[in-house]
Amino acid sequence: MKHKKKDITFDDVLERAYYFLKDKLRFDDIQSITFLASVFLVPFSLFFGFFYTQIETFQASFYITVGVDFAVVIYSVVKFKYFKNKRIDFIEKLEKKSIEVKSIENIDELDPIEFEFFVRELFIKKGYKSWTTKRSNDNGADVLAEKGDELIAIQVKHSSKSLTAFAVYQTREGKISYKADKAILVTNSELTNKAKISANRDDIEVFDRSDISLFLRKNSSIAITYKK
Repeated sequence: MKHKKKDITFDDVLERAYYFLKDKLRFDDIQSITFLASVFLVPFSLFFGFFYTQIETFQASFYITVGVDFAVVIYSVVKFKYFKNKRIDFIEKLEKKSIEVKSIENIDELDPIEFEFFVRELFIKKGYKSWTTKRSNDNGADVLAEKGDELIAIQVKHSSKSLTAFAVYQTREGKISYKADKAILVTNSELTNKAKISANRDDIEVFDRSDISLFLRKNSSIAITYKK
């Protein structure tokens, strides 16, 4: 029986473009939304505002869009330098001392980079050989864990909000990129219902807030240390 080919809608194209920008180019929501809006607004504004009917509304939208784009470019440069320097500062801090984590409240106080190192230590505690990947271009996995012939690609998300299906998408891509046997999404938060459905469909294991809390209650504290 032949399956009917699914028609690709405009929403599908936007969603795929959004995922590409966030996953491959490491854009955040502000960068992704601004870029996609510019792709549509700038050509229309140029055509109707300057080349065709000279509509002032489109002329204004062109200047506003270009102005916002310029601001986002500056934001992107500052963001890159901030995270680069923050990671360097964090590693220097860990070289001098360790961070002890005893409860889920301690987890919430960590920043995203510290949380990645915590997850690495958590899997070491579980008996795995584990290491963090490069901050930039991590190919969908922040931490890798290996035991015997099994390789696990781990996507780490430190957030105060419920994770969307995009986090599941990143986790799946990590499994593919590293040719891992298994993929796990670790978060100090929870998943939305749609994200849970996506994780179940894509065979992505989820280790969320309640799982971390239970692990810390059953085990001794975890010390986050820097290891090359």
